Amino acid sequence: MFSGKVFSALAIVASIGFVAQSASANDAGCGLGSMIIKDNTKVMQVLAATTNGIGVQTVGITLGTSNCKAQNLVMAEKAVQYFAEVNKDDLSREMAKGEGEKLQTLAALYGCESDASRAQFSKASQEAYSRILPSPETSVTDMVKNLNSEKAVVGACAAI
Repeated sequence: MFSGKVFSALAIVASIGFVAQSASANDAGCGLGSMIIKDNTKVMQVLAATTNGIGVQTVGITLGTSNCKAQNLVMAEKAVQYFAEVNKDDLSREMAKGEGEKLQTLAALYGCESDASRAQFSKASQEAYSRILPSPETSVTDMVKNLNSEKAVVGACAAI
């Protein structure tokens, strides 16, 4: 009876490690195991995947830590769309001014990591404001689509 519980627990932990895999330099995916176990042999990667499955991997995927990189463009686009939907009015005002907390957060969602790149994103969105939001009735979907078509705005994050 005890061995059945132990086997079940190990099977669950191992399956979590394999199911939650993300692109990484080794077969175990991302997480604590991939950071501490560098040997890419089958046995070591099983141990790394098991270590990943103790819950740290979920946090790593969510926060982009522990060798877990956010490479899913669809998820990034959905995050931008959701954020814009919730904050459309504030974003509209802040884009018109060329500054603001919500606009800074939007810039970060586009990948602007430095203060300088977020400032450039804000300035470029202000300059392109009439194309991003051509009318007060512009939908959020169209706003994001227009924003994505503004190379000076979305390119600000990569330029600096």
